Amino acid sequence: MIVPLDLNKTQVKIIEMAYKMSAEGRAVRILELKGRQQGSSTGIGAYCFLRTICEANTNSLIITEEKSGSARNIFSVYKRFADNLPFEIARDFTREGTLLKFSDPLNSQIRVEGEKKITSFTYNIVHCSEAAFFTSLAETLAMLYQTVPDNEDTAIFLETTANQHGDDFYQEWIRAVEEKSDFEALFIPWFDHDEYCTPFPNQDEAELFKESLSDNTESPYGDEVVLLEAYNLSLEALNWRRASIRNRCQGSLDEFDRQYPSTWETAFKTAALSIFDMARIDNLRGRSPEEPMLGTLFDLHGSVQFRPQQNGVITMHTPPEVDYFSGYVIGADVAEGLDTGDFSCAVVMKRLPMEIVCVLKGRDGRQVDIDEFVDQIKLMSLYYEDARV
Repeated sequence: MIVPLDLNKTQVKIIEMAYKMSAEGRAVRILELKGRQQGSSTGIGAYCFLRTICEANTNSLIITEEKSGSARNIFSVYKRFADNLPFEIARDFTREGTLLKFSDPLNSQIRVEGEKKITSFTYNIVHCSEAAFFTSLAETLAMLYQTVPDNEDTAIFLETTANQHGDDFYQEWIRAVEEKSDFEALFIPWFDHDEYCTPFPNQDEAELFKESLSDNTESPYGDEVVLLEAYNLSLEALNWRRASIRNRCQGSLDEFDRQYPSTWETAFKTAALSIFDMARIDNLRGRSPEEPMLGTLFDLHGSVQFRPQQNGVITMHTPPEVDYFSGYVIGADVAEGLDTGDFSCAVVMKRLPMEIVCVLKGRDGRQVDIDEFVDQIKLMSLYYEDARV
């Protein structure tokens, strides 16, 4: 049965961002990271299709991962759109494999191909579906940048679930997050999808479920209490999450976090080696206090003061507290001091309760040289009431 396309939250966010970029006079460049089966390909498909049939001489290309049936499945969405247009806006078209050609005077086309079958052509709109799973996304992008003009009426969408920490999509994502490319990074968590909820048969069952929520990371479902509070989730959403961990992800919480992430950091964490519980860290961010201040510590006539600076290396979460008597400690980890590799870093912590109040670390690719690092640690110690290092 054919029904009108009623956009869900995921699809609305994608299309709103696209039109916002266009309204700002920018070429549409969107990296979308999301959970499984949230309707992204259909939403982007609706945008591509609408522009293709409404704007003459528009060439749209949809690139899929090299997996059996992927191109055919996505092409069937476009074919369904074309076959079921209202009479008033119906367009004559012909089909050649996975190519739809709309006749004159429109003279537009939509082509769906696997990544290894792309032909040289000039395209106005490109959608890379499940881009993180391409054999070589870097090579595909290098080709696209030669075939898609920089005009503000062009659009490129890279849409995917996460694959591996450090892969080509991850590199593009980090560049977008750090505003080092023209792409906008759009993350859409699993709980934005209204269908990811499982109702309870009655209120008693809901209350029993609420009482069973885990509050520790040792549970097969992780710390559900933190998740509930951090993102204001419904019990029905957590009920769906439990069932999905058991059934869709073979009991693996890490696999659920990759397939249905709550944050983009969580999505990429499964392939990264860390002794920390990254999922818990990401969830706790939702409960974190207001934004910290960025700046530098300096000595003014024997008095250590904090000066806010946009390019500072000190992140001040909480200044020294007058009525706090348990004392502070400082831990430091010195890197090699090179422009590559990890950063030198130091943290100031309360003794009781253990809480980070200040961080010294380079940012935006800038290392803190060893002299500045030592000077700032000394000032941190004085600033936090002679904290031990």
